[in-house]
Order: sequence, then C-alpha cells, then structure tokens
Amino acid sequence: MAETLAISARTLSRRLKDEGTTFPQLRAEVGIEYAEMLLLETDKTISQIAHAAGIADAAT
Repeated sequence: MAETLAISARTLSRRLKDEGTTFPQLRAEVGIEYAEMLLLETDKTISQIAHAAGIADAAT
C-alpha cells in the first residue's frame, strides 16, 4: 500500500498511528465492510463472501 501511495512503509505506519489505527486494523475494517456489501448485494454463499473479503473463518 505504501508503494501505491509513493511513501515509505515507515511513513505510512506513522501516519496511520497518528490517526489512531494500524494497517491490519484498517484492512480488517475494509474486509468487513466489503463482506457486508456482498451479503446485501449478491447471492454468494457465506464461504464465498468470507474468502472474497479475506476473512479466514466464515463464522467471523
């Protein structure tokens, strides 16, 4: 992600810390939001949605 933003990984980490978050936290939040969208707007199974959203356990 840092490369995409043309900044160093350390700078990205520092900026996220300044905002009170971390990359893993942000990634998890985005994955959950994506899963919620898929649940509402597709006919995919829970397992398919979990896989697509990067959630390791469909029960999550």
